[in-house]
Formats: sequence, structure tokens, C-alpha cells
Amino acid sequence: MRKKAVLSVTVTMMLMFSMAAVYVFSSPGPNPEGLVVGPLPNITTTDDTPSPVSEEKAINNFDSYSGDAEDQGSTEGDDCEVPPEDECGNSDPCDPCNPCDPCNPCDPCNPCDPCNPCDPCNPCDPCDDECGCTYTIGYWKNHAGIGHGNQADLVTPLIASAGGVIWLGDKDGTKSVQVSTAAEAKNILDRQGVSSNGINRLYAQLLAAKLNILNGAGDNAVDETIAATEAFLAEHGSADWDGLSSEDQQKVNEWKDVLDNYNNGLIGPGHCD
Repeated sequence: MRKKAVLSVTVTMMLMFSMAAVYVFSSPGPNPEGLVVGPLPNITTTDDTPSPVSEEKAINNFDSYSGDAEDQGSTEGDDCEVPPEDECGNSDPCDPCNPCDPCNPCDPCNPCDPCNPCDPCNPCDPCDDECGCTYTIGYWKNHAGIGHGNQADLVTPLIASAGGVIWLGDKDGTKSVQVSTAAEAKNILDRQGVSSNGINRLYAQLLAAKLNILNGAGDNAVDETIAATEAFLAEHGSADWDGLSSEDQQKVNEWKDVLDNYNNGLIGPGHCD
């Protein structure tokens, strides 16, 4: 009977110890081994207490932010995509991000290339006054194909390239002069020796300048002078010279001198060798 009582007390104590162990290991607190013994207590959250995040959701969130910081950067504002490189190691010369490709100065996307304005594909580049060259009045007079000893006619093709008429003065001006043949051109070029009439001399220099431009010479050095001259000659002819004011005569002589310097290569692209 006594043995049975002792055994009963022993079993009861063992049961109490087991229940105590379950409570201790089931309580919240540090658990470095990640083991859970017994059920977790129910947790009720409020608006001020964040809900616990499940292990699966936490792992997914971590994966979504993995990778280098560079990979997470925004590409907003990158307007230019880098195209494949050419044989010189430069990007496409027709690339708005790189219009100045030294490997392809003949860029169809940018004929007025600031890196190579004297483009071999466009010898008379409108951006460059140094392309082409000029000849004097005497050269064009001797290349009109008229008279003994004259060279081949180079004037007629240039008149044709201008639409069949070279205007000295604004087109259709009341006193503008039309040059439509090599013979007319030679006659006007010969008048440059009439020193008593400044307009005749201006006609000759203007015609020579226009022949040079039609022949491929850059005109940046004289474009403004030509525009002013054309406007004046549309309303004033050679017969008006003596009646001009001294100021107008001075302007005519100044325009003539600028065009003379251009034709002789002192300004502009230079004289042809």
C-alpha cells in the first residue's frame, strides 16, 4: 500500500514538471535555435500595432529588393539610346546624340556638320565660306566662248543652272537686268572699265560674283552685300548714275569694292589657283 502511494506521488510530480516545461518553452522570448515547443498564443493587433508578417511573405519581399543598386535606378529622362558602334568605335553618325562622327564626315543626317563643314560629299557647304574658290572678271570674260583666243564656254552652263537667267537686281525689279546668254554676260563684264559710271562697274562685279557662286564658291562673305545690291539695282539702272546723291554713289562704290575683293580672293574662300 505504501509503495503504491509513493508511486502515485512520483507520477503526479512528473506530470506537474512536464506541464511547467511546456509553459516555459511556449512563452514569448528569445529562441536562438528557431524551435517552437507548444502552441503560440493568439495575438490580437490594433491599428497602432503592425500585424506580424508571415515567413513566406518576408522571403518574397526580400527577393524583390535583391540585386545591385544600379539595377534599381530609374531610366526616366534617357532620351538617346546608344546605337551600335561603327568601325571607328563611334556611334551611328546619324545619331542625334552624336552628330559629329569623325569617321563619317559625309553624314546625311547633318550636311552642315560643325566638325567638318568642308564635307567631301558636299564641297560647297552652306555653313562654310572656305569651300570652293573664285575667279576675276577677266577670267569669266575669257571663258564666255566668244572672240578670238577665248577659252571654252563656261558661262552658258552656269546660266542654265540658274534657270536660264541671271538677275542683276531683284527678280522682276523695274530696272533689274537679265543675263540669259554668254554674249550678254561678256558685254556686261566688259563695262567694268567704264570708270565714269559706277553702276556699270557694279553690274560687272555682281555678275562675276554670281558666276563664282554658281560655280561652287561659298558666299557667306558677300551674301549681305549682294542682297543690298540687288534691292538697289531693282530700282536704279546705269542711266541713273549721274542723278544719284553723293551718298548713294558712295554706297554703290562700296558694294562694288566688296564684290571686287571677293572675286579676287581677298575675302571669302580665296582665289582659284
